[in-house]
Amino acid sequence: MWTLRWIALVLGVFVAACTESPTRPQPQPQGPAPPATPVAAKLEVIGWWVTEGLPTPACAPNGDCQWADLLQNTGTGCASGTSVVIHLSSGADYPKDALGGGLAAKIIRPTEIVQLLSVQYVDSRQLASPATFVPEVKWNDVSCPAG
Repeated sequence: MWTLRWIALVLGVFVAACTESPTRPQPQPQGPAPPATPVAAKLEVIGWWVTEGLPTPACAPNGDCQWADLLQNTGTGCASGTSVVIHLSSGADYPKDALGGGLAAKIIRPTEIVQLLSVQYVDSRQLASPATFVPEVKWNDVSCPAG
């Protein structure tokens, strides 16, 4: 009889040790993951070709000029659908494109630099007087392709 009591006591201790205690903290369900840090492109016109404060255009003898600048993505994401227009204080607007074309379709990665060229010729008389050049850059933030 004592043997059955000892077996019952030992089994009772094991069962009690294996069951969860009501004071034991229960794992809490996890909510949705926090949103990823947003990545965004930041495109800036840099590296104007400058001579005495004015861009140095490539001018033809008739006075028509094209001039180049550089566009750099200083952000952490990629950009696409990019457009660049240079506004002169004279009121003239000059769109730019990537050298060789295709700026709007190009995906510009972080730190990438794209050479720009004016799409149309600029009248050199507009560049001869003191003028202000204001770049307007527009783009869409897009996911960077792998690779």
